[in-house]
Amino acid sequence: MNWFAAAFAAQFILGSSAVFDKLLLKKSYPNPLGYTFWLALIGLAAIALIPFGFHVAPLYFTILALVAGAVFTFAILFLYLALFRGDASSTLPLIAALSPVATLLLGIPLLNVQLNTVEYAAFALLIAGGLILFTTEPKRFR
Repeated sequence: MNWFAAAFAAQFILGSSAVFDKLLLKKSYPNPLGYTFWLALIGLAAIALIPFGFHVAPLYFTILALVAGAVFTFAILFLYLALFRGDASSTLPLIAALSPVATLLLGIPLLNVQLNTVEYAAFALLIAGGLILFTTEPKRFR
């Protein structure tokens, strides 16, 4: 039952975070690009951890980390653009439906992920649940 508590807590935190982001984007800081910039800049605060131990990584890992950071920054930019232009209640179910698909599509070639029949069935139920949540209310999209 520990997995259920962890999944519930994660979904609660994700939903709360999106609602707070939506409030900030609508009321306090209505600029998704600037909001993304400042949040990405906060990530540079990790430099303050250098005195606690630092090792130079091989060039391959350094480049991979920089590419991953850039992809993450663009991903949160698109998330904030979606939150800014739409409702959190319609944006998050769509992201919840598409995230497992992207994870599986990237996991197969990069991590050599192999799913069995039961896992594919569970995966299909996960996608179906996200799509059902997304399609339960009429929405206006551009």
